[in-house]
Amino acid sequence: MIDTTAEQTRFEGKIFCYVAIHSPISRDDRFAIGIAVLGEPGYSFALELELFATYKEASMRAEELNGVFRYSLDACVAIVADTMIRQRERRPTLHRLGDLLLDAEKDGTLDRLAKDVRQSETIADFCDAVHMLR
Repeated sequence: MIDTTAEQTRFEGKIFCYVAIHSPISRDDRFAIGIAVLGEPGYSFALELELFATYKEASMRAEELNGVFRYSLDACVAIVADTMIRQRERRPTLHRLGDLLLDAEKDGTLDRLAKDVRQSETIADFCDAVHMLR
């Protein structure tokens, strides 16, 4: 079960709401609870995963969780819209950056850069993070 107190601690000082989403980690066609944080792109997952058979069930659970914050439905819709807009704006940049990194990996540029600046762990971590975000 999702613990709203734990999530409030996790996102301390941030405005967020829960939203029903299609579960990307479930192999079947189920739904989960995502967290939309105002000012951030995309959704985060709750610390505890709850899966539902229908969107309606997930949506009702999200509304129940949002009741803790006493946000209006309009406020939650605005938070979700903000995260979706930011995600859409971020996606082309991440894809282009990912393509550039793949090219740099193929032609050896990253290897040469890592040797020159002695930052191989930092570069590898950065590359992994970009690939994961794509």
